[in-house]
This record gives sequence, C-alpha cells and structure tokens, in this order.
Amino acid sequence: MARKGLAVKRFVSPEALLQRNALAWLKVRGILAWRMALGPVLKAGGRVYAQNPLRGFPDIAGVCSRTQPGRMWAVEFKSTKGRLSKSQEEWLTKLRHAGCAVRVVRYVGDLEAFFRELGEIQ
Repeated sequence: MARKGLAVKRFVSPEALLQRNALAWLKVRGILAWRMALGPVLKAGGRVYAQNPLRGFPDIAGVCSRTQPGRMWAVEFKSTKGRLSKSQEEWLTKLRHAGCAVRVVRYVGDLEAFFRELGEIQ
C-alpha cells in the first residue's frame, strides 16, 4: 500500500503510449478522431459483467474532412513485436471491405504517412 504523498508508478505499455502520442498528434492537426475503449465492464469486486461486442475493433477511429470528406479511417496500434489477434484481423478486413481506410501503426511516423496518403495532411 502506498503511503500518503507517494505516487504509485504504473506500467504503461508501448502501445498505450503510442496511442496517447497519436491522439495528441491528431488533435494538433485538427483531425477528427476518437479512441475506442473496448475493455470488459467490471462489477464491484472486480468481476466481469460483460464483454464488449466490438472486441478487436481498432484502437482509434475517425472521419476524413479534407480530401475525402466522410470517409472513415481506423488505426490499430502495435508495438514493434506486437501481433494482431484474430478478432483484430477480422475487424480490419471488414472495415477495409466497407471502404474504410485502415492501418496498423507501430510508430508515429507510420501514422503521419497514413494521413499523407489520405490527403489529410501535406
């Protein structure tokens, strides 16, 4: 138990850190984006109440507003060694078939390249 006045350090995964940086990067550039929080819903006592039906949906999604207004995009973040789960692969395929621009991002530079290709930044 932490003593009063002492901060407890919490591990932040590389993917979570990349998501935070990406959201800040998107906000600065005025790109419409939202984070998909899809973890389980917990009851008091820490028991799982419900599993989200969108399991595997990409981490951040948004809508283009410049060269392709209304086109949805979605990004899944992975560390350099991270792999997509089966449900993540299925979602990316479904979204791609529906006309959504999708990308797996491992570095902020990947995100920048993606938005250059979409024409959302120059």
